[in-house]
Amino acid sequence: MLNKLIKIANSLDSKGYKEEADQLDFIINKMAGGRFPGMEHEMHSPIEETKEFQDYEAEEEYKQDLESAAKLAELIVRGLGFIDDDEKNAVIDLAYLLSESEHMPTVAAISKFIENQ
Repeated sequence: MLNKLIKIANSLDSKGYKEEADQLDFIINKMAGGRFPGMEHEMHSPIEETKEFQDYEAEEEYKQDLESAAKLAELIVRGLGFIDDDEKNAVIDLAYLLSESEHMPTVAAISKFIENQ
């Protein structure tokens, strides 16, 4: 029964009936004793569903990724023997390249390795 109600709530959510879906979620949660594992979509507040919030979160994540990549790029470029402006430009270029999502696991692994040395 709860699974059917969750499907209905999800359907209401997807069709834009947020208030009705929230009300149904409240009922489901009560029926489940306050916690039901099938309600993953309700593990966040309604504000987190807004485009503005998701854009903000993505921007914050990007800033963190870029900062991590910049630190690693600086360490790498310093070891290459560039001089002044060439070094700064190389760090910037490498940081942007390393901040791409497919490179972040590598950045994290190398940064962790360097921190532990």
